[in-house]
Amino acid sequence: MQIPGWLRATCDANDGHDVFWDDRMTVHVTTLALPTSGFSIRGQADRHLEALSEKDRAQAELELIDNGAAEGYVVLLPYGGDDTLVQGLVGREGELVSFTVVVRSPECRELALRLGRSLSPL
Repeated sequence: MQIPGWLRATCDANDGHDVFWDDRMTVHVTTLALPTSGFSIRGQADRHLEALSEKDRAQAELELIDNGAAEGYVVLLPYGGDDTLVQGLVGREGELVSFTVVVRSPECRELALRLGRSLSPL
């Protein structure tokens, strides 16, 4: 997958997923194999929302993604103070990218959304 080049990179020592960050946001990504049957982006988005508490579900914003190279979804949630949690999946040709972005200021929320919209397995 391609990640914007200005972000610094490391690997999470606890579970091995990739972590990218700058002063405005932290991005956690994991690549997965797409299940061969019974998987749909909309169904996965619905399961994501159902797993949230009732309060979080009421505040969540859902956006479905189709960037031409991949399909997916993004869920946005307030995350205390000025922080926003941006989570989702994008997939194509049997591969998925799961991502979580912690955004540290309201101005960077659109930047995190653009990142989620642009992700695609290579």
